[in-house]
Amino acid sequence: MLAMSALSLQGHAGMLVGFAMCLVVVVPLSGAPTCSSNDSCARDSVLLQLQQNQSDQFHKASAESALPPFQLPDFRLVNGQEDRACRGGCPSDIDESYYQLRVAVSTLDECQCLCRDDVRCSGVEYNSNGHCKLWHRNGGIMFTAPAEGYSCYRNSFQPVAGGVDRSCRGDGESDDDERYYDVSGPRSFAECKEVCEQTRGCKGIEHTTDGRCAVWKRSIHATASSPGSSCLVFAPQDAIRTQDWCHSQYASCVECEGTSTVECRAVFENCRAASCEDSHDACQKGCEALCKDARDEKDWAACAQRMDYCQTGCGIQFYRCY
Repeated sequence: MLAMSALSLQGHAGMLVGFAMCLVVVVPLSGAPTCSSNDSCARDSVLLQLQQNQSDQFHKASAESALPPFQLPDFRLVNGQEDRACRGGCPSDIDESYYQLRVAVSTLDECQCLCRDDVRCSGVEYNSNGHCKLWHRNGGIMFTAPAEGYSCYRNSFQPVAGGVDRSCRGDGESDDDERYYDVSGPRSFAECKEVCEQTRGCKGIEHTTDGRCAVWKRSIHATASSPGSSCLVFAPQDAIRTQDWCHSQYASCVECEGTSTVECRAVFENCRAASCEDSHDACQKGCEALCKDARDEKDWAACAQRMDYCQTGCGIQFYRCY
């Protein structure tokens, strides 16, 4: 019995140590090393694994997600698909000026680390042959194209107007109010992004070469020239796919291609289908919430009928969406 108790205690102790180690890895520490240090990617590897395991969950999460900000991955697959190469304003829009090619990059994590340290980088394209493309296109990565073995990832921090030598602004160049942001420092570029990730409602950051870190709580729609400053918006989740958004994507694709191509129509149809599914899922959840406060059998019987009518309406709405 004593031996069994000792083994049980040892097992529980091991579980506690493992749990403590997980806490140490997942929660970012103040002054955490950047990607240029030897242990640079410990936290980033955890976030990447989380992204791979929970990508569907994060694509469907709302902007008001209850998850702590620092648990969100800082890179996510564009369109949630593998075997795709990054593109600009339409599926055929590719130019060598859009990216910086790095070769002999051994892992995707290393490629993403290079992007994290680059203010201009809006995302990466990676292939296991070691080719790593750091995307610097003004406007970022908008579309992808089929390419076996390639993956296209968007960075959660997107440079505004190129990012470099730009100060963040509200609705125009002169719209700069101290109430829009919280200032701290001196902090490194990586530390400033980390503060944003852990600040609920963070919209972006402005970081200067002398370490000033401004975490913006107001949406950033403009910039102003400011040598030594960098402005990036924080977008940890993709835009909610609505029918209007899908039409906007299609119009952008047609303008870039110069005509309504098969690729543009395919992009629109896929977007529209995903939008209908998202709307249907949200409708169903709303119906299920009707009975969350039911206290007894009588309450449940009454709300169950309302929920049935509600779900029927969701089905009709889904049918009309298509």
